[in-house]
Amino acid sequence: MSARLGKAVIRNKLRRRVKEAFKRVPPEELSGQFVFIVRRTAGAASFQDLLGAVRGLVKRMEAQ
Repeated sequence: MSARLGKAVIRNKLRRRVKEAFKRVPPEELSGQFVFIVRRTAGAASFQDLLGAVRGLVKRMEAQ
């Protein structure tokens, strides 16, 4: 994660939240490897918003 997202505390919090959201995606929906690019607006998002975004991205990748 880029330093543009904020100080280390903020970046680590975002990293933990994205990892946890990814863990909650059912394994049968996952195939391949994923790299998430986190944007500044993610810092203000709730966990439910992040979870929905991760699930949506995984489904988009599945469709391709």
